[in-house]
Amino acid sequence: MSASSKAQAASPVSAHPPTAAPAAESELEKLPLEVFMIVTTYLANRDIKNLRLASKCICRRAPLRLERVFLSANPRNVEVFLAIADHPVFRERITEIVWDDAQLAKHVRNDDAELTWRYWLLEEGPGLDEPRLDGTYPWWFKNECGNEMDVIKYYIGNDADRPDILAIKSQLDAQMSLTKSWEHYQELLEQQDQVLETGADESALRYGLTRFSSLQRITITPAAHGFLFYPLYETPMIRAFPKGFWYPIPRGWPIPHGYNLLTYQLKPWSDEEEKAKWRGFCIVTRELANLSEQATIPELVLDAHHLHTGLNAHIFEERSEEYDNLVKVIERPGFTRLDLDLLCEQQTVRGWPCLRNSMLKRALSAVKDPHSFSLRTVTNFVEGQRPLTEEDFIPPPLTFIPVDKWQNLNHFGLSRALVRQEDMLSLLKALPKTLRSVELSFLHFRPRNVGYQSLVDGMRNTLGWGDRIKEERPKVIIRFTFANRRPPHPYYDVNDAVTKYIHGERDQNPFPNATFDRPAPGTYMVHLAFLPLYTRPTMGSEELIRLGILKRER
Repeated sequence: MSASSKAQAASPVSAHPPTAAPAAESELEKLPLEVFMIVTTYLANRDIKNLRLASKCICRRAPLRLERVFLSANPRNVEVFLAIADHPVFRERITEIVWDDAQLAKHVRNDDAELTWRYWLLEEGPGLDEPRLDGTYPWWFKNECGNEMDVIKYYIGNDADRPDILAIKSQLDAQMSLTKSWEHYQELLEQQDQVLETGADESALRYGLTRFSSLQRITITPAAHGFLFYPLYETPMIRAFPKGFWYPIPRGWPIPHGYNLLTYQLKPWSDEEEKAKWRGFCIVTRELANLSEQATIPELVLDAHHLHTGLNAHIFEERSEEYDNLVKVIERPGFTRLDLDLLCEQQTVRGWPCLRNSMLKRALSAVKDPHSFSLRTVTNFVEGQRPLTEEDFIPPPLTFIPVDKWQNLNHFGLSRALVRQEDMLSLLKALPKTLRSVELSFLHFRPRNVGYQSLVDGMRNTLGWGDRIKEERPKVIIRFTFANRRPPHPYYDVNDAVTKYIHGERDQNPFPNATFDRPAPGTYMVHLAFLPLYTRPTMGSEELIRLGILKRER
């Protein structure tokens, strides 16, 4: 029996109704089909699985929502991926593959400056990689688990007991001991090593690309694990965790921990050890490039999900196999979306060679008819740390983004860049009339007294978007922070107020102060990158208590 056949036999998914004994028609079965379908849209897949066991009728009415599959260096993820790839019904429904590019850490992260700093503060204490005196778990594991637990408790501690909050609290109540968690963590590390040694995840991807005939998108992310007890994606691996299991959340790509001055020093892309930190990207682009010319996957998304990381920007400074593979993927007819998160440490002091040397423009020019493009440039810029120079700011976007050739663009995004307002307005004027949304988040402007207020005024006065019919007016997305902080700190959006102002549906600019990019109270929402349940309006505590968001202290 093949590996994929074995995986299918062991898989929990099935398209066939259960063979339970006939039972009287339940009240749920009597619901009109339209009402029943609306109810099931609010259920998670695991709840739908349980519901399908109730009767043959309900099983037929409640199909599993299997549109996304997951891969990573974990045998459970590989097993379920192969099972779905071999299923005659489910494989036809898959439209997205998510590659979890975060591997579980075996020791204190070498690039984790904060933990190294803490280690030296211990003076004559043990090293973080050393086990406790009782031989149970190493100090780094205890420190990292404690940090993860502190974060989740901090952000839900004052929230009312809503169902989503109660689900997290039930995990906290069932919290495993650190000793038990370390034992299970070691098992996961052994499983991870087995997959990496055999390349099982790589082989599974190669097989899946030939099986998922409806595949539209591949997402590569280092952020799949989200927060402790609240993952960004509920992968089969994560769903199989014992209740109350706590562990250091893996982030995959190089990422600084802690505060602003702690950064990661990028090495050249030609460094094989460095390149291996983006293993998922290297594998995915190679396998996609090796597909036949007719087998186009329309969308490629590199999503750091607000983490202070991205693809090593040095890939656009020197020719490499991975650069060539990326170009092969995005130049194919029918390719429509590219989301590119770049880690650009040291680029500001070097004059942005990754954007100036034409390799990025050459790659983007290969995309024949994109409908969506997003670029996010993550740097070690810290506002107020030093005076900014001309080299700190990215070159005019029109010099490396060929939007003049993209006549069917529906979405454009540029985030976390240091920009000049005149360059941004020139870029926005060049975007086609097919544009329906634009994101301009976490931008820093030159000169210093120019900011979002001036940019938004310029957009309202020069773009003419408010003169278009309502259905053709682009939505504007602006996210920002009140300080130069990194996740898990909250961020804010002022999307609705800004869009209405630019369209002429609102009189007051939501950014009332030219010096400080702080919008007026009541115009923005508060978010937390990995905790959607944290989203709330900017209101006082009493109002949030009345809305059932916060609990009243006794």
